[in-house]
Parts: sequence; structure tokens; C-alpha cells
Amino acid sequence: MNPKQLGAQLYTARDLCTTPAETADVIAAIGKIGYAAVEIAGICEIPAPELRKMTSDAGVMILSIHGTVEHVIDQPQRVVDQANEMGCGYVVTSNPADLDFSKQEAMDGLAKKLAQAGEVYRNAGITFCYHNHSREFIRYGDRTGLDILIDSISPGLVEFELDTYWAQHGGCNPVTWCERLQGRLPILHCKDYIVSTERLPTMTEVGNGNLEWPQILSAAERSGCKWYIVEQDICPGNPIDSLKASFDYLRTKFFRD
Repeated sequence: MNPKQLGAQLYTARDLCTTPAETADVIAAIGKIGYAAVEIAGICEIPAPELRKMTSDAGVMILSIHGTVEHVIDQPQRVVDQANEMGCGYVVTSNPADLDFSKQEAMDGLAKKLAQAGEVYRNAGITFCYHNHSREFIRYGDRTGLDILIDSISPGLVEFELDTYWAQHGGCNPVTWCERLQGRLPILHCKDYIVSTERLPTMTEVGNGNLEWPQILSAAERSGCKWYIVEQDICPGNPIDSLKASFDYLRTKFFRD
């Protein structure tokens, strides 16, 4: 990993991004920490040219738009236009909130919809990625839901943004899934996993939990990962402090020129 491959997901600091001015301050803070890019999700509505100027002023690039399935799948051309305005080359989505994971047919149907939208993004020169949570690791016989998506969709139509915390939360080893996604893992979502004193799974800063980062990052690199994005849905205090703690750990342990 080198410094130019590390980004921050703005969803981490969404509560500090309720106005354009607040969002500009957050992006400036992320740039000051040393992150090279941001992913867009969870912030207030800001016109693309204004958002692009904010990031340029902060010395970071917009890597991707992370949108809802309804937005990204149902209106792909609109999202393509937004991505082009922002100058980003990736669009990411995750599972619909109302998807019935009790039925394999639901996963089969999701795979078809993702592939159809993927045609639009591929034709526009944009890489379309699917972001997992833990429910994609529900098993249907000898396969998980994520297996179904991987096996059902051709490479080049939909790639994957594996989330390390949610893979572990789903009872899986993130290392194994980095390897499973050989050639289809352009982005890795980095968040750590720890158990609270109440024995509850808890998100924490990268390096402060129990995940085996040397093995995870090595496996991701072997699979062709291009970007490592820090995200922490829930932070114990100021999310900027959490983003800095994760950055400092990764810089100290894994950065190379």
C-alpha cells in the first residue's frame, strides 16, 4: 500500500456534513490527515461542481459515489452523469433494505439487476462495485449469497468492494474473501472488529481491533486491490479523530513508497 491508495468514506463523518460549509471543513480535515481520496455517501446535497472544488481545494480526489440500490440501479445514466461531473471512476451500491434474504430467488434477482445496471456503467467507462454487509454471507445450500453474486455476474459488469468488518460479522475470514475475489476487488473497505464488554460486535479504528491486517492487506494486494478506503459507521467520539487513528496505524505499519 502506498499513500496514494488510501481514502476515507465520508459516511464516517456524516453527522458533521449537514451543510456544504460543514462538509468542506470535513473534507479539508481529511486532506490534512493525509488521505488521497474520499468516497461520497451520507452527506448533505451539494452540486457536483461545488463538491469537486471542495475536494480539489483539500488536495483529495473523489474516488466514488456510494448510492442506494434504487438510485444506482434504477437510474444508472443519471448516476453516470453525476460521476462524470465529479470526475470519479467508481460507482458503488449495496443491498436493498427490503431484500428478502430468506430466499435464494431474491439473490438471483438482485444479481440480474446489478448486471443490467453494470452494462450501463461499463459502457460509460465506470467501474461498478457491490459493497457487502453481513447478510450476503447467509448460506443457500453450499453457497453464500455473495457467492451467488460473484458466480452469476460476469467480471467487468460488477466488481466488489469487500467490507472487512461485515465479512467478519457474517462469520467469515476477510482474508479468504479477498482471495475469493481475485481480479474483482478494486476497493477494500477497511474497518476493524472488536467485541465489547457486553460481548457485542463493535466497529473500531483500524489497528484497534482483532482483524489480522497484515494478512488481509497482503491478500487484497495479491487480488489486485487498487484502493483502501477507511470507513467507520459508528465512532466513539469525533469521527475525524477515528479517521486519523486508522490512517496513522496504516501509515506506520504498511505504507511504502
